[in-house]
Amino acid sequence: MKSIYSILFSLCVTVILSSCESQTSLLSESTIRENLEADWKPIPGTSNYGSSTSGRDVFWRFQSGNLKVIEANGINLKTLDSATYIIDAKLENPTVKIEGFTSRDLDTTYGFNTLWTFIQVDGKVLDLAGNPSNGGLVELEFTKRK
Repeated sequence: MKSIYSILFSLCVTVILSSCESQTSLLSESTIRENLEADWKPIPGTSNYGSSTSGRDVFWRFQSGNLKVIEANGINLKTLDSATYIIDAKLENPTVKIEGFTSRDLDTTYGFNTLWTFIQVDGKVLDLAGNPSNGGLVELEFTKRK
């Protein structure tokens, strides 16, 4: 009987750990912050927003609680919009709350002032999922800008 409980326990632990595909639920807030604070380029074709930035050098800069959406033209950088963010690294589903976008695109059209769940955040990929105010589930995928 004891071995049955051991097997069931092992099976439950295996299922729980394998369900955390990206392992973001196991990351601390400081690790998430360390991985997030960088420049991230939207991946065209992965979302309507990503596709809208195709052919342009647009990137999101996360830095010390501030978020800037920037477009680079050669050596010139133009801030398209800015916001603030707060990370909440709960045991389950760490999130980032973005507030303060004011441009028609980022605020009204896409509704990016919302709570986003981290799907993946590491040295190469940033993947967020959220329920913007304009309805529906949206996933945003970025690659680290070099």
